[in-house]
Amino acid sequence: MTTETSAEQAATGGESARAVPASAALWLAVAALVVALAAAVAAAVAFYQGAVTARLETGEQRGVVERLASEQGAAVERQAQLAMRVDDIGAHLDEFERSLSSALDQESSRRESALADFRAEFDALAGSVEQVYEDLGRSVDTWVLEEVEQLLLLANQRLTLAADTALAVAALEIADAKLGDIGDPALLPVRRQLAEELAALDRVPELDVDGAALRLGALMNNVGDLPLAQDMQRPEWQTGEATGGAGDDTGAGGVERLAREMLADLGNLVRVRRVDETRAPRLTTVQRFLVDENLRLMLAGARQALLEGRAAVYRQDLEAAREWMTRYIAMDSDVAVNFGDELKALAALPVERELPPIDGSLALLRELIAERGGR
Repeated sequence: MTTETSAEQAATGGESARAVPASAALWLAVAALVVALAAAVAAAVAFYQGAVTARLETGEQRGVVERLASEQGAAVERQAQLAMRVDDIGAHLDEFERSLSSALDQESSRRESALADFRAEFDALAGSVEQVYEDLGRSVDTWVLEEVEQLLLLANQRLTLAADTALAVAALEIADAKLGDIGDPALLPVRRQLAEELAALDRVPELDVDGAALRLGALMNNVGDLPLAQDMQRPEWQTGEATGGAGDDTGAGGVERLAREMLADLGNLVRVRRVDETRAPRLTTVQRFLVDENLRLMLAGARQALLEGRAAVYRQDLEAAREWMTRYIAMDSDVAVNFGDELKALAALPVERELPPIDGSLALLRELIAERGGR
């Protein structure tokens, strides 16, 4: 393409040379030649660069292709190795699966056999435990019935011997609660009789036996504080209240003092007084002790009779104590008045109480125990 252009330019220059001088044509030809050579050199350089670049690119591509081929071969080789390993692992897995299946079958058989043996043993043990529970239940019921019998017997004894209604009620209530825990319909007649006996005890007038006994004990402790009547009625010559005694030093002279002392002595030898009633002589120390102890014994007897429920003896001892106080105690003193009022209050307690029989429930319970073969 460059050569054609140079030829065209040369032809054009030829035509122009006809018109210009020969030197100018020569220079034009040289210039054209130079231009043509430059164009040829440029074309050759361009061609060389393109060829080198193509070869370089082809070499690089060939290297890449060879590298890829090498890597592909390595990958294929690794894939083959992995396939072989997978085959080996599969074979091992198949063998492990067969051995595991066999072991599981054996373990399942062993477990089924052990479970069958356990079920048989458990059924036998359950039967034994059920029998033991049945026997134990009957034994526990028998023990509870015997305990209830003792409670009813205690209630009857306390009510009969000591008239202790509070303890009898408590024992009957505990016995009824224990019978209720058993829940046996055969015990309903016994519980019905217990309810009637509890209602009968509720109608009995309440008496605080322990409180009354403590009050009597307090009176026994205070007996020594009571003043004796003989101490309050002593004559003047015993109390030292006579006037003009030997210790009187008043007077003008010794003669007058001696005369007064002689008259006082004569007056003390003989004295006439009018007494409406006979007075008991002053008690000695031993007699005073016996007065106090006799009163204490009377109060102790009343307390014992109260605890035993003997109303007649209780009131008799309290009346004897009041008469003893009237005979020997100064009843006009505050201590004696309070003591006597306390005796009156104690004598007014409702000791004479009609106690109902509570042995019906005990008899029914004993019949039931005998029917069950408890005895």
